[in-house]
Amino acid sequence: MPRGCASAIWPSLTAYPVEKGSGLIVGENAFTRAGDEEMYTRLGSEIKQIHVTPEATHFSMYDQEPYVSENTGRHTQQVRVANAGAAEGDSPVTSSTLIADVIGNPLLEDYGRFLFPIAFNPPWPGDTLADVAGLLTWYSFVNTNTTVDVVGDLLGRRERGEVVFHSIYTEEEKASDPTLRDTGIFVSSAQGSTAGGRPRVAVCSAGGGFAYVGSIHDSMPHALWLSRHGYTAFTLQYRPDLRSGCADLARAISFIHSRADELDVDPACYSLWGGSAGARLAAALSSYGPARFGGGDVPGPGTVVMQYTGHSEITGTEPPTYACVGTADGIVSWRTMQARTDAIAAARTPSEFHAYDGLPHSFGLGIGTAAEGWIEDAAAFWQKQIDAASPATADTPPCAWVTDGVVEAELAQQWVRHLASRFGDTGLWPIAVTGYDDGLERPWRSGEVLGPDEGSDFDVEAFLLSPGELDGVEDPEIVDYLESIAPIATVRELGGPVAAPPAGPQDLLVPWGDARPVALALIPAVSPADALTTLGWMGPANYGLAGAGIARIAVSWEERYHLTPVGIDFDLLMLQMPPRGLSRPEVMSLLAEVYRVCPDSYEQSGFPDLAAFVRSVESYPVLGLWWD
Repeated sequence: MPRGCASAIWPSLTAYPVEKGSGLIVGENAFTRAGDEEMYTRLGSEIKQIHVTPEATHFSMYDQEPYVSENTGRHTQQVRVANAGAAEGDSPVTSSTLIADVIGNPLLEDYGRFLFPIAFNPPWPGDTLADVAGLLTWYSFVNTNTTVDVVGDLLGRRERGEVVFHSIYTEEEKASDPTLRDTGIFVSSAQGSTAGGRPRVAVCSAGGGFAYVGSIHDSMPHALWLSRHGYTAFTLQYRPDLRSGCADLARAISFIHSRADELDVDPACYSLWGGSAGARLAAALSSYGPARFGGGDVPGPGTVVMQYTGHSEITGTEPPTYACVGTADGIVSWRTMQARTDAIAAARTPSEFHAYDGLPHSFGLGIGTAAEGWIEDAAAFWQKQIDAASPATADTPPCAWVTDGVVEAELAQQWVRHLASRFGDTGLWPIAVTGYDDGLERPWRSGEVLGPDEGSDFDVEAFLLSPGELDGVEDPEIVDYLESIAPIATVRELGGPVAAPPAGPQDLLVPWGDARPVALALIPAVSPADALTTLGWMGPANYGLAGAGIARIAVSWEERYHLTPVGIDFDLLMLQMPPRGLSRPEVMSLLAEVYRVCPDSYEQSGFPDLAAFVRSVESYPVLGLWWD
């Protein structure tokens, strides 16, 4: 059988001799020649187009969809007969290489078809790699040199015997659902040595308006670039539908995690990259996690890189995000992308946004445009998250030791008191920690605990004595409200030090008990409150006071009011009161400062009036600061 030919759907059409120069191919089915073009059109109800190269001696039909595929363009359906006379490796991949020769190359088995949108906009029989741009609806700045580079790299690796494509579903699953045959992942393995062990993982998803997958421009070049810079990158071939695409992406992530040793990768803090529709897949999965889409119990991404998408949904669980778009994008508003990125930043999550003046939709790598170099910036952003989440090196002491999993409440209580009693010897303060949505991933394993921040010149006294947002209020109702909660509405003077002694180790509590899953953190510190400074805890969301400032206020409160930090949540700080209590004037002075630092503790905690708030603080041994 000629190179590139498959077994026939219609046996009667298999291996007919081609009489060159003839206008008719004789056989069970008649074909007529269309002028001087090397194209023969079948007469009858099913129209097919067959391209026959000058060197070919036989032709046959491909038996796999979507080689024979619907098209609303210039021709109805088409297949390609590969050059039967050329030997493998006779000519390198160039811009003149026929797209059909790439699809039919036996080195690419049955997955060469995924490189081009043959089901949505199949190429003409004579189309070359230089014609790819004409196939990619909605795309701009399609670079032929990049296309040639991608195809040449792929074929070169296959000639060296490398595996470049993996099915992500089993044969049983594909037999049950034939659409799953159009899925899988291309792999671009890290080139050269990788510092620090196995290469990290990126998964790239192309756009295509959920009508096709434009990987040749929108994901495979990204994966190749990443592989040349020390990462292993996978290109997702997914079913072009949002829900099905998310399921395919989730399956791919689980596949990579389960075969990390076989693939020789480190999937920790992996990244998801996507353009247009592919960016929507990446964003949705990062917000809800792979398990939501059937991907199994694997972690979400450490970073998401998004290009030109209108995805605007925010759940509050988004990972660090890099986003870029052109201001002349007629499909996606750059303002939508900026608003989402700003919302992620407001949730204390690292984010970065770039809008390129005058650039339209789907610019890919952006070669020769205002966006050129964006991928270097995006990779640096991801690497920063990897570095932040990586275990500390021998030269960098850790900012904390956190238990791997949940510690039962009674045992946590015992350990907190025991370790606190040894604080003078160890310099390690024990604190019960929990995290976002009753989990421990954020902030304790997501890179959101940044380590010591000792360079701040935050002025505690100036902040506490400043009027803050209360200054200049003119609305009579708000004024009445502020007067009703005096004296805590405005700090008049700093209080303390109080007479009550601080809590001893035997007094310390685990604030959540059995209500929340907790871990234990051991934090190097010179005093219990200084542990917040050591951690670099980022502090509240949606509030102008950063974690470094709160840490310094906590030190001041420890010195003046004998408050001791005993619990840290994603956006909640728990401080133990002195066991012998504070006097009413001391409580009122403290609450004035608490209101300046954390007004939500009073305004959004359901207290009917100030008196109820005061009674709660006086009766409960732990003071909680909670920022909405």
